[in-house]
Order: sequence, then structure tokens, then C-alpha cells
Amino acid sequence: MLMQEQAKLIGYSAKEIATLVTGYPPILIKSNKNSLEPRIRFLVEVMERPIDEVANYPDFFQHGLKKRPELLHRLLKEKGVSCSLSEMLGCN
Repeated sequence: MLMQEQAKLIGYSAKEIATLVTGYPPILIKSNKNSLEPRIRFLVEVMERPIDEVANYPDFFQHGLKKRPELLHRLLKEKGVSCSLSEMLGCN
């Protein structure tokens, strides 16, 4: 399975891969280059979060980067607020 090989390359265990797929099945059809890589890069490089945090909140992949995650990250950083991905993106 290609996605499993790619996920292992970026540090996910088999259990975390199962959690990602169970939590957000459309991840299986997402483009690695156009969808998954930019989101993971944003998570790690911009948000400075550990990559394994996404395994606990696979819905992260459903959000467009230019909308909620980027905006909320910037706002929370300006205010000095720290929270998990699920706390940041899981509420309306």
C-alpha cells in the first residue's frame, strides 16, 4: 500500500496509520504531493507541532490550509494561547 509506505517514511507507525484511516477515510484518496505533504509541512514547520499530533486528530486533513488552520494558528499565536489540534479545529 503506497500510503502506508509514505506514512512510515514520515514517522507514522502502523497503529497511527490505522488511526488516520479510521478517523478520516478520505485520506486514502488524497494526493500526497498536493494535499498531504503541504499539510504536514505546515503542521511541522509553521505550527511547530509534532507530526504524531495529527494521528490523534486525523480531521486535520479535511481543513483547507488557507482557511481555518492558518487563520486560527496565527490568531492563537498572537494571543499566546496553546491548545491541541482538536481543540483548535474541532469547535465552531
